[in-house]
Amino acid sequence: MTVKRHVLWLKQQPPTADERRYRAAHPRDAAHTLKNSDDILVVVIGPTVAEPLSLAQHISPALDEAMELLIICTPDRVEAMRRSLKLTPFVGPHAHAVSDDEQLHDQIASAVERARRRRRHRDVVRRARSAMDDEPAAPHPSYPGQYARALWSAAPIGLLAVSLPSRHVVNANEAATDLLQTREIDIIGQRLEQLFDTDADRWNWVNKTERDIQPGDTLTCRLSQTRKTHLQLRATSVSDSDPNIVLLLFWDITDRVQYAELQQQLIDTERAARHKAEEASRIRENALAAVAHDLRSPLTTLMTAAQVLDNLGDDNGAAVPVDQLAGSITRATRFMSGMVDDLVEIARIEGGRLNLDCQQIAAGELVADSVALVEADARVRGVTIETPTVDQSAVIYGDRTRLMQLLKNLISNAVKFSPNDQTVDVCAQRLDRDVRLSVIDRGPGIPEDEIPHLFEHFWQRDRSDSRGLGLGLAIVRGIVDAHHGRICVDSIVSEGTSFHVDLPPAPPDDGG
Repeated sequence: MTVKRHVLWLKQQPPTADERRYRAAHPRDAAHTLKNSDDILVVVIGPTVAEPLSLAQHISPALDEAMELLIICTPDRVEAMRRSLKLTPFVGPHAHAVSDDEQLHDQIASAVERARRRRRHRDVVRRARSAMDDEPAAPHPSYPGQYARALWSAAPIGLLAVSLPSRHVVNANEAATDLLQTREIDIIGQRLEQLFDTDADRWNWVNKTERDIQPGDTLTCRLSQTRKTHLQLRATSVSDSDPNIVLLLFWDITDRVQYAELQQQLIDTERAARHKAEEASRIRENALAAVAHDLRSPLTTLMTAAQVLDNLGDDNGAAVPVDQLAGSITRATRFMSGMVDDLVEIARIEGGRLNLDCQQIAAGELVADSVALVEADARVRGVTIETPTVDQSAVIYGDRTRLMQLLKNLISNAVKFSPNDQTVDVCAQRLDRDVRLSVIDRGPGIPEDEIPHLFEHFWQRDRSDSRGLGLGLAIVRGIVDAHHGRICVDSIVSEGTSFHVDLPPAPPDDGG
């Protein structure tokens, strides 16, 4: 491509043989040369010019908006010059610093092509405006051209004239420059996907070569990644005589989008509150059903024992020994008392009223005392409790009574679901920072999809199971949380379940 007549090379010394491919001029003659030439597209300030930035400011008024200005520097000065150009006023939007390396002539050729493209778009706009201005005045105010000019200038929404199929902007009204917060010269020649934050593929609906534009075709997008302005766009054909030009209308819908987002937040909040209320209602209903179900059996036992004792006054030959009746009454009342204690305990946990008397506790003693509480019941069920791994030097910081309650619940649960002649292991060992208490059974195991429900209030795998309210593990979770600990569950169906509780050996650091 021949670029000599389009490039003006400014330098203070005669041009070299390599530089004679371009038009040359002394810096003092630059303004005069530019004024008397319509072919120049690129002005090059050579490396021999003493004050390139001052010269750039001096000749800037003589450059039209399509021209490119290149300042040649040595490779080590290019970045510094680029920074200086950004800070130098009145230089123009198309000034660049380039390196004087072997790629220089390619860079000049690219600059010529960019300037040629901008000038071509500018000429299209000028011809269109000139055609509108040259139309004869109409004797009647309904003449379409007058309305078109008035609407283009005064429209409160952005208007862009877009050339197809390249989707380059060839004209923009004042509202468009305000919405895009830039100058008209910086809009014209840009592709739509360079102005709006959306994928290029989403602009196919604007392009008539893809499919016909329908009046209702719209696109909603943001102005850019960093600016939260939301725009809605619509395209329409200008006229059948010029199918390669479409009119793009766009307007700010940020308030509408923010209102919709706020409305959705309110809906989500209301939905979450309703779900929470329904969940609370479900828990309350489950609690009443669980209490009614689990109280029926001990109450029946008490009523039966009371009737037998009442009949002893009439018949001294009792069918059931008195001591057996007393044992039944004791077990029934102990079971009901445990139910009441669990209900009170879970209410304290939920209300944040679980008081702790924390101190340093030997993990070995804690395990031994907790096992002793459950050992008798385990023997009755034919289950053996073992402590294969207990680090006697491990120390836990916590409330002794609550931690014994925690271990008692876990061990009781393991015993309850263990077959006869099986063992339950209770372990205590030090980790890197915490002490881990583990209760391991060899029972039926828990399916993976049921593990997340284990710590829910009143949840039981088998509702017909009358061996508790389903609060034991919920209480365990509450005690663990109160001690700033963690609990996890490992289970394999038909092989068994392991509960692991990690507790701190020292008070938490509030200064964190």
